[in-house]
Amino acid sequence: MNPITTVMRQCRLFDGIPEEKYQNVLACLRGETKLFRKDAILLQIGECQKRPGVVMDGTLRISLYSEDGNLVTIERLGRGRYLGRLWCAPWRRTVPSRSTR
Repeated sequence: MNPITTVMRQCRLFDGIPEEKYQNVLACLRGETKLFRKDAILLQIGECQKRPGVVMDGTLRISLYSEDGNLVTIERLGRGRYLGRLWCAPWRRTVPSRSTR
């Protein structure tokens, strides 16, 4: 079985979509596979995520630095988990952010 199909079957983002439609879904989403090196920074605070993503293999760590400079892990996403939940929400909107200085 195709490894992409296997992961899509595990991913809640694709719940309710028949397996035979997966290729159509990927085409509509302009799906692509990207390989990232370990500890690569994919997105920083304040940056906008352009598209949702699905972890195909390995683990994605969502973390930030605390006020005292320690790296704090907020969540770990494994195979089949997706990121970009707000991007996928039907009520998605832009939330304004302001600098305090």
